[in-house]
Amino acid sequence: MDAILAKKNLGTTRDMAPLTIALGPGFTAGQDVDVVVETKRGHRLGRIIREGSAIPDTGIPGIIGGYGKERVIHAGTAGIFMDLRKIGDIVEAGETIAQIRTADGAMISVTTQITGILRGLLRSSYPVTPGFKVADIDPRKEELSNCFLISDKARCIAGSVLELVCAQLWKQKPPLPGGSTDREAEVSIFHFSCGSSGPDLPASPHTGAGLPPNCGSRSRRMHRASSDRSSELSKYRCHP
Repeated sequence: MDAILAKKNLGTTRDMAPLTIALGPGFTAGQDVDVVVETKRGHRLGRIIREGSAIPDTGIPGIIGGYGKERVIHAGTAGIFMDLRKIGDIVEAGETIAQIRTADGAMISVTTQITGILRGLLRSSYPVTPGFKVADIDPRKEELSNCFLISDKARCIAGSVLELVCAQLWKQKPPLPGGSTDREAEVSIFHFSCGSSGPDLPASPHTGAGLPPNCGSRSRRMHRASSDRSSELSKYRCHP
């Protein structure tokens, strides 16, 4: 899986593994990789794409606390990235948070433009190219705890990747004793997600009609929103 999020393909090819997945723009599903997962916030976030590409990169970071491009830091030169601070640190505008060691041994400082929490930071010893994203600052100092939590966006993207990997594994798995059917697999999937032992399968994967009675409103919303992804799982057999 290419999860570098460089917004371009830096060398990933489809023949690297039985299943290749790329996150975000810069890849074409069916050519560079098998599947692309959408990473742009909105109604398409987490969508599984088997033909075509994700929404192109706009180059404009989302606004947080009144700041957009100022909060995102990119490498100014090629070299090896070396951390000086860590995620969760409070930093000031103009502060050096890292250095880049160039091929000739020079150390180039990486500085911040705004004051805030160091929310994202590239690992030390990672090679970078000019323009490569290396860090981002959250100007909201009260959001410190979020540095150590998984965001809603990350959970959505990870969920799509997990479903693709599970589907690939089930595809390769031999049939269960007794010859379970695809319908049984679908029942297992929906009962797992809803926590139900009822026998009824949803009448429509798009409306949520017919979901077991103890499915809450959140389960129903997730069911409707993920119909295109749950279909990946329902193709293959799984143990109830």
